[in-house]
Amino acid sequence: MTVAVPSRRQSVVSPSPLTATAAAAVPVPDVLDQLGSGPGGLAQDEAERRLRSGGPNSRAWPVLARQLRSPLLVLLAVTALASAFVGQASDAVIIGTILLASVGLGFA
Repeated sequence: MTVAVPSRRQSVVSPSPLTATAAAAVPVPDVLDQLGSGPGGLAQDEAERRLRSGGPNSRAWPVLARQLRSPLLVLLAVTALASAFVGQASDAVIIGTILLASVGLGFA
């Protein structure tokens, strides 16, 4: 079984040829060893090196941008604004709540 793990000279991980079921069956010590980690996590210097080479985990902004381009969410936002404009505050609040819940669930 092979799992692609970046070496110290390589910063990009290739997709694993494992299926999800096969990957879930790999024993934890083997996974930690292949990732260069241990039960206590990465050593401080290794964590700093990986942060420098790969950057922080900042995938929230692309997810939010993709969600805000969704036609359904745009329709909900326009409908909430229209409801507020015509004086239907309770409808606007309900639609806004649905909109926020939808965006929030995209991060789950």
